Amino acid sequence: PEDPAGFFASFHPGLASGLRLDAEQGGRGLFGGDGCAEKTTCGACLEEKDFMGHKCHWCGDADGNRCFSRVPNPLSSETCTSEQRTTEKSKCPAPAAFRRPLIIVPGLIGSNIEAKLDKKEVPNAVCSKKADWFELWLSPASVAPKLSDCFLDNMALQYLGGGDVANAEGVATRVPGYGASVDAVTCLTPGAGCSRTKNFYDAIHALQAVGYAVGEDLFSAPYDFRRGPRQFMEDEWPRLKALVEEVYARNGETKVALLGISMAGPYVQHFLAYAVPQDWKDKYVSEFVSMSGVFNGAKMMVRELADGMPLVPGLPVDIRDMRDAMRNWPSMAWLVPNAAAEYDYDPTVVWSSVRNYTLSEVADFLDASGATAAADMKRSVYNPDHFSGYADPGVKVHCWYTDNMPTESSYYYPEFKPGQEDPVPFYEPGDATGTWDSLAVCWGWKNVVPKVYKDICHACYLTNPQVIADVVALLTTPPAPEVEDSAAAAATAAE
Repeated sequence: PEDPAGFFASFHPGLASGLRLDAEQGGRGLFGGDGCAEKTTCGACLEEKDFMGHKCHWCGDADGNRCFSRVPNPLSSETCTSEQRTTEKSKCPAPAAFRRPLIIVPGLIGSNIEAKLDKKEVPNAVCSKKADWFELWLSPASVAPKLSDCFLDNMALQYLGGGDVANAEGVATRVPGYGASVDAVTCLTPGAGCSRTKNFYDAIHALQAVGYAVGEDLFSAPYDFRRGPRQFMEDEWPRLKALVEEVYARNGETKVALLGISMAGPYVQHFLAYAVPQDWKDKYVSEFVSMSGVFNGAKMMVRELADGMPLVPGLPVDIRDMRDAMRNWPSMAWLVPNAAAEYDYDPTVVWSSVRNYTLSEVADFLDASGATAAADMKRSVYNPDHFSGYADPGVKVHCWYTDNMPTESSYYYPEFKPGQEDPVPFYEPGDATGTWDSLAVCWGWKNVVPKVYKDICHACYLTNPQVIADVVALLTTPPAPEVEDSAAAAATAAE
């Protein structure tokens, strides 16, 4: 039927509801009532049966690597072909003999955030003043009609000056699933609907398919993406340092890899460059795999702070209301690129008949647009004198990015009414979010392995089958034996 849910609802509303829920959860097994969806390897999958006693089947391929019920769900989005499907355990691929211990680090908007409320005032009558811990970022219920004002009020930060911030009054927040869990980085909306808001969903399934196990050699380090390096130095980076040491110890003192996307590029780069010494990096970290890392920010953040842009496609929140809630986030000011005098780099990012603004003058433009907190943070904290995206992280970096897609790089304001008019964008090559000059900063580091893809957008690295396959291949390839320097060996022998 063209409308399976309606078709089944005509016979049994409860069945339609169950099918719809099951489809939202990936379509694995009628009502999700069997154990198929819980199995993460081919062998374990084919040992399981669904609720009707049929054996589960395994869908291979880097974009699949998931266990499904043999009982079809008419609402399932499963696209597993007969060539990808495995039903005999003898045909399962063998788990990788080597698996580099891994910590996944998400980018901007890529961590789940929970909140607890004890507020005296709320934006409107439908907002709760008191609530125990609930899913704030991101829950469809949070951004439902008439509730988006509540959501934005709870997501906003108070700016205290000098780069310091605090939660809105009466709001406590926490990031769940740190360490021996990947729940907070799998999807933007956990639970129902997860497969439609993929974060590291495909990468996690692909890694589990070759033998990775959460809490053994697969971990995550989510963080409050609203904040910036000033806050991270005090809390998140000491926590990340401790996690790296824990994962290293759990895996027989095997060096740990870090995998990140987008803002995780500068997040991890700053952690390695500013928060830990070189001897610590040499001992504990094997490499950092950066996908779409915007090491010197993204020029479109200038427009985001001035005029607003859709942060999440399809999010039913007015872009200027979202802009107002985000203007005090340190991460937004941090992601506005900096000029680099050592490279004679100071491009114009705003054009108008009144005045043009280069990156070194961008704080003046932010003031003119009403983003005064972001302007103050650029002047006082997030500038080359304090934090630089050009600083060498001091570890091996696999730097993966795209350089051939039109990407907003500067803006023309015909009436020069920033914050009140939609500017005309100009474009440069990049990945449709970050321009090439920010993505390619890594070329200036000592130990870097660049890999330039074509036609893969900024966030598409998380779902592109080739990229996922490359991640798995890199992390399951045994390291080459360390070759002792021949001259040093000869000198030692002579002594």
